[in-house]
Amino acid sequence: MSQNQLEDYRIKLSKLNEEESINRDLYLKKFHDGTMQGPLTGFPSIDKPWLKYYDENAINQELPKMSAYRFMFECNEERLDSYAINFYGNRITYRELFEKIEAAEKGFIKLGIRKGDYVTFCTPTLPETIYAFYALNKLGAVCNFVDLRMNKERILKYINDTNSKLVISYNGVSEKVYSILESSTAEKLIDMDVTDSLKGIKKHLYNLKVKNRFKCKNSDTLTWAEFIKIGENLSDNELQRIHKIDMMRFANEEEYSRHRSYVPAGIVYTGGTTGEPKGAVLTNNSLNAPCFQYSLADIPRGYNDKFVNIMPPFIAYGLVNGIQLPLVLGMECMLLPKFDPYEFSQILAKSKPAHFVGIPLHYEILMADKRCEGLDLSFIKNAGCGGDTIPESLEKDVNKFLNDHNCPYMMRCGFGMTENAAMSIYDINNNMTKEGRLGIPMQKMKIGAFDEDGNELTYDEIGELMINSPAVIEGYHNSIEETNKTIKTINGEKWIKTGDVVSIDTDGNVKIIGRKKSMIVRPDGHNVWPDVIGNNLRWCPLIKNVCVVGIKSKHNKIGEIPTAIVVLKDQTMDKEEAKNQILEFQSHLFGERDGVIDVRFRDSLPLTPIGKIDTVKITKEENEVLSDIDFDTLVNNKKKVLKQ
Repeated sequence: MSQNQLEDYRIKLSKLNEEESINRDLYLKKFHDGTMQGPLTGFPSIDKPWLKYYDENAINQELPKMSAYRFMFECNEERLDSYAINFYGNRITYRELFEKIEAAEKGFIKLGIRKGDYVTFCTPTLPETIYAFYALNKLGAVCNFVDLRMNKERILKYINDTNSKLVISYNGVSEKVYSILESSTAEKLIDMDVTDSLKGIKKHLYNLKVKNRFKCKNSDTLTWAEFIKIGENLSDNELQRIHKIDMMRFANEEEYSRHRSYVPAGIVYTGGTTGEPKGAVLTNNSLNAPCFQYSLADIPRGYNDKFVNIMPPFIAYGLVNGIQLPLVLGMECMLLPKFDPYEFSQILAKSKPAHFVGIPLHYEILMADKRCEGLDLSFIKNAGCGGDTIPESLEKDVNKFLNDHNCPYMMRCGFGMTENAAMSIYDINNNMTKEGRLGIPMQKMKIGAFDEDGNELTYDEIGELMINSPAVIEGYHNSIEETNKTIKTINGEKWIKTGDVVSIDTDGNVKIIGRKKSMIVRPDGHNVWPDVIGNNLRWCPLIKNVCVVGIKSKHNKIGEIPTAIVVLKDQTMDKEEAKNQILEFQSHLFGERDGVIDVRFRDSLPLTPIGKIDTVKITKEENEVLSDIDFDTLVNNKKKVLKQ
């Protein structure tokens, strides 16, 4: 197939409607599972080799076209007496959940919130956070989720940038938020408290422990109970009238529902470690599409399964994977708004959850916990890991740990990004899982590795991962320039440039090579990938933790010296001896130009707020002391040795 023919073919595929796309996917599945024989193009985004792992029912389904609230409600309207939320022993049924959502909706209406309005959240994942989110989603308002740990100047900026009418805050930070209320666009502050959903002795003990809490000052602030009381006199007829007004310009309810699926549902902020955080606008499709596709995958689950939610709502991982996903699947969502990874083993032992998602750090802590000796983990159906690349060595260790503790399943790795609602690529079953690879795309997605000129590469070639997905964000709030850098329209389809360099094998399984921005260019112009080096160095028996960064040299004007920043298992070991052994270990893993040139040591590596190694901070700090290595002299000396 010529390049022109290939381009014409791509254009033709981009114009298929949903039914035609499904029929084509069913046809492709037959090629990949051996039912049919025939020519393929050699390009993953066209061939979709991953379809062989999905059954025909999963491929044949159309995505839900409705609001996030409506989808969650329809998934559970026949099982109202099952438990939806568990907050430190206070168990809330789906019936109670929907009642509390409606009560919050009435309160928002009384405060003048309508479709298209913005409300800023500065909260952890409390039950009231969930009630408020779905109530606003039901109204068609947009939830602006801000990291409550930010300083008040940054919070004020995000309130005003979205012209938010209200701020919902958690009592632990409400005083900070209240101090900027008068300078903001918000008219009122709603103050949530942990005790709003605690009962009995736990509520009493919390009140004894946490004293001198923020008290609502005046009419500008409301407790959660006061907010709910405001809406009590709003009749059901008035509530229905408001919803009908919103539907009037649509021909029927189905058309209205489809419209709602494409409108903004929430904003979460991303990219703060590399510059000014950007507000990613998640639509209702962004929340629904990944959850629906996940529900059709070959992942063991059952209604009433317990799901531990340890991620905050102000990241897409927490909002989509931690709230919408378990509730859509009819699970009992256990909320841990203040998660201590060092108590993870005790949470598992006591609660016996079937599902949880974490980051690599959580598993490292779990395996090192002596209290895990003899712990039976046979109740686990899905131990998920995302948020950061997991080294193959750690993945092997975790799978051995799970097997040794009677878990019948391997850890399920995944890849997601805020711009695709945190769920994109994952392991759907043990049969297709490959250690060192992230998994396959969801059914309705297309992926490809692309070169610098935007041309898709074939299998096992290395290029930037780009994703076409129904969950792609609308864009970045008030930032067309940043949106256009990340989201590219190709033949009428929206593709996300991930910034991750990958290879895709003939099964559609993805292997991360590194981040484009983190690639280190040596003084001789040769490129090396720090993630690849670091993940391999973790196999060294001396190393407890490692990060590879580029450090400027005192002697070279261009390029950087690839340097391993190492935490030793035995920190009393002679550092020069440790360096020599690490470089010797590396020599058996890489070609001469593809590894680190130098090694530096630290007692520990700093982490980002969600537990990733903070490579940005490490790079900045380590570059305060330039490298002593003269690259040209080093290379010349090696040449002399080789000639001898």
